[in-house]
Amino acid sequence: MQGYLKAATGFPGQKDMNISRLKAASLRARHAAVKQLLTDEHKLYRFAFAESNVDRKWDRVIFTDESTFSSANDGPVLVYRLQGERYNPQYMSTCKRSGCVSVHCWGWISHEGPGFPHSIEGHLDGLQYQQILQNVMVPSVWMLYPDGIIHLQQDHSSIHDFRVVQEWLSRQAEVELIDWPPQVPDMNPIENMWNEVKGAVQKT
Repeated sequence: MQGYLKAATGFPGQKDMNISRLKAASLRARHAAVKQLLTDEHKLYRFAFAESNVDRKWDRVIFTDESTFSSANDGPVLVYRLQGERYNPQYMSTCKRSGCVSVHCWGWISHEGPGFPHSIEGHLDGLQYQQILQNVMVPSVWMLYPDGIIHLQQDHSSIHDFRVVQEWLSRQAEVELIDWPPQVPDMNPIENMWNEVKGAVQKT
């Protein structure tokens, strides 16, 4: 980071002087925020979704997702910025997915708390996903929601559109599938759970 600043600005000072000057200008090392790139269509979809779901019973929504836990750790990006400038584009980084995969998991979370994460065997296909919904999600969800309809959230992974998955969902009278917008990981609270789990794993 220091080398980049020196090259970009041409400032001849040493590392300690650079840091002192940055601190004097109220610039501190902070982690760059990550912003999802959205098209105009994505934005319109989000707006329409918000309008049509104002009265939804969110306490009965089951948020689901898959996540990969890796042995590699590139770490967050440090940037020097003023307070209140977290979402200024010049201080943000882009998403990067890399590293050695150790385990791939599926999980769910709701108003009542998280469910148990389930380890995915090999490559996740439509049949395995349908079996996860039937044998993992349903029994654990019914323990918290024994009565009434639950609202199932899932993203736009092609696996979720497989016929075996759609046919199984069509037979579940107590499960209502939410028409979830594309490209909205920031709207799914399970992402916060994955971040907490990954942070705990990296500390071990």
